[in-house]
Amino acid sequence: MNTSSANSVITTKQLSAGYGPKGQSPVLKSLDLSIPSASRVAIIGPNGSGKTTLLRVIAGVLPYTGSLILTDRQGRETERSSVSGREAAKKIAFLAQISSSYFPYTVREATLMGRYAHQSASSLGGFSFADKAVVDQVLNECGLTELEHTRLAELSGGQLQRVFLARALAQQAEILLLDEMTNHLDLYYQLELIDSIRERTRDNTIRLALGVFHDISLAVRFAETLIVMDRGTIAIAGPSAQVIRSDQINQVYSLNVYEQLCSLSRGI
Repeated sequence: MNTSSANSVITTKQLSAGYGPKGQSPVLKSLDLSIPSASRVAIIGPNGSGKTTLLRVIAGVLPYTGSLILTDRQGRETERSSVSGREAAKKIAFLAQISSSYFPYTVREATLMGRYAHQSASSLGGFSFADKAVVDQVLNECGLTELEHTRLAELSGGQLQRVFLARALAQQAEILLLDEMTNHLDLYYQLELIDSIRERTRDNTIRLALGVFHDISLAVRFAETLIVMDRGTIAIAGPSAQVIRSDQINQVYSLNVYEQLCSLSRGI
C-alpha cells in the first residue's frame, strides 16, 4: 500500500470514527492510509473490525475526526467533510448492503436515480438522452435489460443487488464504494460484476473501486491491494499476493490463510 499522498485518490491521517453521541464509541482508531488511483482495493477482516465503518465514513454517512482528503483527476485536494449533496454524488457512489425497505420503483426508475447528480437546474426533473444511454448501458452490463419494467418488490435478493449496483454505476463517480457487493448473487454474476469493475478501473473510468468482502477468495480475485483490518486499525495493507501470505493476516484470522485457501481449492 502506498503510504505517500502523491497520486492518491483517498488519504487519511489520524482518522477516527464511531457510533453513539459524537462518535463516543470509537470503531476506527487513528488510521493513516493512502490509496492510489486506478486501483481495486478490498477491505477484509473479522466481524466488527471496522470495514463497513470505514466505507460509511468515506461515503459521508458517518462523521469523523482527523483528516480524510479526496484528490481529483486534476490533483485538487478536498477535505471529505466539506463535500456534500450533488457534488459528493459526482465523486463517490456507495453500494451499501441491501435494505429490506425501498420505494416501489421499477428497475429502470431505480437505476435512473443514479443520474440525478448530473442533471442541470434547467432540466426540470427530466432525463437527457445521455442519461438514458448511460442507464441502458449499465442495465445491459448488470443483466437487467429484460427486467427494466419490473418493480423492485418483485425481484429476488440477487436481482435487487444488481439493480443497486447498476444505480451506483450510473452515477459515473470516480470512486466506487462496495459493501459486500457479491451478497445474494450466484457465482456467475459474482464473477461477471467483479470482472466488469476490473475493466472500469483498467481504463480509468473508475479511479478507485474500494470494496468490503467477507469471502477472501473473492477479495483476492477482485483486488490488486488488500487492506486487513483488526479491531479498528490496519493490521497490514499491500499487494494482494503478498498480504495473503503474510504472518500478519494469519494472526488476524488465527489460521494460515494462504494454506486454507489452497486447501479449499484442492477440495473442489
